[in-house]
This record gives sequence, structure tokens and C-alpha cells, in this order.
Amino acid sequence: MGKKIQPPAKVGDITQEMLADLAKALGTDLLSATLFGSAADEARYAGGKSDIGLLLLLAEDAANPLKRLMGFCQKWRPARVSPPLLMTPSYLEGSRDAFPIELLIMAASHRTILGEDPLADLRVEKVDLRLQLERELKAKLMALSTRVLASDGGTQSLSRIVAEAAPAFTALFQALLWLLKGSFPLAADEVLAAAAEAGYRLEAIRTLSLVRAGQVRPTPGELLVILEDAAAELKLLSTLVDAMEV
Repeated sequence: MGKKIQPPAKVGDITQEMLADLAKALGTDLLSATLFGSAADEARYAGGKSDIGLLLLLAEDAANPLKRLMGFCQKWRPARVSPPLLMTPSYLEGSRDAFPIELLIMAASHRTILGEDPLADLRVEKVDLRLQLERELKAKLMALSTRVLASDGGTQSLSRIVAEAAPAFTALFQALLWLLKGSFPLAADEVLAAAAEAGYRLEAIRTLSLVRAGQVRPTPGELLVILEDAAAELKLLSTLVDAMEV
């Protein structure tokens, strides 16, 4: 019986075995493998809590990559290795205008463990980033409002909304800070603090992060008010981004 796979204390403890499995599954179709997010930064990685993000750059003519990677994903799922993001060089280049937020944040915290760094020379246009930011803010506002209305107003359902919504806000504020300053922090609390220092009203959204972390425990009625205030903050922010000239 093989050893039991579990979340590593350090990502470096499993990279060589993962690369061997990837090489076995993909062979020469694998051009590069890149860790991103907290997995790329040992100081932020928390074994057993952090997911391990992986970007795989594949040859343009790679055949059946999903089928070939099923075994890899099943093996490494217990270690909190997320299903890899699969891209080809042309797809990555063509996505700079479609997904600038995701690519920008990925590039801010990544470490290539095989092949050439596909994010080393990443460039995104401010006009594309502003448009996606506006779109995402308005989509998050609609989703938040709809989910609150569809809930039963109880602690469990409202807490589930907070747990799923709060992490997404961080990426949006990172994009906002990049538009304003050309850089952004990686830690969620630092991102919200920097956005607030830039003059944006985010008290309710910051409170949602505290609720998610278990540092604040509001009653269902109080949580409903916080969620409504967060929706109002998103609405105002989307209006400001809509009027932003880049």
C-alpha cells in the first residue's frame, strides 16, 4: 500500500513527486508548471488550510489533457492541490484582455517549478482591467442581493453567503489598487486597509471578513444589516469605477 497523501507542511515537500506524476501523464506536452497564490509563498502557505494552485502551460496540440490528468487530480486532491489551470501559449496571450484581474493577481504571487515562467512578461491594459472590474463588481452585487433574498434569513444560510462572497472581494480591491497605484498587497486584511486608505468606504465589507474569520459573531438580524450595507458599498464602488478614466 502506498503512502497516504496529505497536505504538506511545505509545498516544496511534494513538488518533485508532483512533477514526476505530471511528466508521466503529459510527457513533452507539458511546457511549464507554475505554483500561484499562497502555494508560491512559503511565508503565506498554511499546511492543511491553504489550497495549492497550479498553472500548467501545455503544447498547442496537446491531445486529451483532461483525461490524462484525471489520475493526477485524484491522487493529489487530499493534499489540497486544486485542479490545475490548463493553458496553451496562445490561449494565455489571448486572455490578457478577457481575464486581466485573474492573470494580474496570479502574476503577483507565483513560482515556476518547471520550464520557463509563463507570467514573467505579463502585461495587462488598464482599460481592459477597468472594464472587467466594473463587470465583476456589478455581478457580485447582483449575486449577493439575489442570494440574500433567496435565503431563509437564518444564521446558517447567511453565514454561507459570507463564507463564499468575502474571499472574492479581495481580488477586486487588488485590481482597484493596481489601477490607482500600480501595485497591491497580497494579504486580504492589508488589501482592505489600503483600499480604505485610498478613500473608499468599505466598513461593511471589512466586517464581513471579520465574520468569516470568526472574529465577529453577529446575530442573524445584525448580519442581514451588514450584508445590505456591503451591497450598498459595492453599488457605490461600481459607480465610481464606471466613471473612472484610465
